[in-house]
Amino acid sequence: MIIAWLLAGIGLPLSIYCEFKESNTWLFYFRIYPHMILFPLLFLGTAFLSVHQAITLVINKQKILRTTVVILCLSTWLLCIELTSDNMMLFEFNKTANTTIKVPVEIINEIKKMPNIIIDTKKIINEEKIIIKKSDIEQSLQKYIKHKSNLKEEEKKGYHEFMKLSLSYKTWKTTSQNQWSSFNRWLYASAFFIIVTGSSINISLIFLHSRQQLRNHSQYIYHLAVSSLLFIAWMPLRVYYNISTKNILFGSDFVVGNMDIFAWIIFPIYLISLILKIYKIRQDWNAIIIISIIGTCLPLIGIFKTKWIDVTFGLNSTPITWIIGLLLGWLIFYVFDKRAKH
Repeated sequence: MIIAWLLAGIGLPLSIYCEFKESNTWLFYFRIYPHMILFPLLFLGTAFLSVHQAITLVINKQKILRTTVVILCLSTWLLCIELTSDNMMLFEFNKTANTTIKVPVEIINEIKKMPNIIIDTKKIINEEKIIIKKSDIEQSLQKYIKHKSNLKEEEKKGYHEFMKLSLSYKTWKTTSQNQWSSFNRWLYASAFFIIVTGSSINISLIFLHSRQQLRNHSQYIYHLAVSSLLFIAWMPLRVYYNISTKNILFGSDFVVGNMDIFAWIIFPIYLISLILKIYKIRQDWNAIIIISIIGTCLPLIGIFKTKWIDVTFGLNSTPITWIIGLLLGWLIFYVFDKRAKH
């Protein structure tokens, strides 16, 4: 658990900071990808600690091991899909990443509609080929954010077409990894794998064990309550990425991504099961109310109050609000840890 958190929660953010601190883009990456950088940094450590505390209360851990093997296989499959999908993240590329790709005339004509205020298209278009450099991608993004309100729809469409092409895995897969890939890409792969595996183990624990298989059933459920609420904190950050970041990059505004649907289906079922178990054990209405409010409000805030996420963990946030988020995570841990011991 400690090694996993160090890789995902410390390794990826620290590596991004070290590689991009000179250009100061590391802070920008933290803000546009909070679900992959800020979530593990602020919440994953506390979530893993609670999962670990729950596992220590299990008398026979063989069932956990068997389930973990299945979860690892599932996580590996999802990771393979993630690493070969489009919509790559900017920190996956090193500072000098570049490639040249032949594209259909229709796409070139769309990209030509980008105004010079975003990028000089004569620099990147060479007959039927597009020259893609990471420096051009980032400059275009920064200028688009600045001038977005003044652009025509066709100019925005040209920019989004350029971004879709530039951040597509198909664009880069024939280019040598050394020419474009950053070490952060592999830390990102590790973080993705760890988050998926950790959250899946957390979900499985609520259904695996009867009261007879546990040293303290009450404490077990309360520890899982903490980890569940902290894993649910990922959902509004992911929604922010879908609604805000992907809209800026690609013109997309879907609330739920392709693979997100699993989380939206599973977590409500899990949350209801958790509440029912707490009711059966203690009828602790304070805990039930806290879990219900936090578990319901966090996803809804992501959907209906995206601006709140924007100023707390998103593009217009500051490290001060990140620290407040970290403290709130530990407060949840402290409250439920105290209730578990009473």
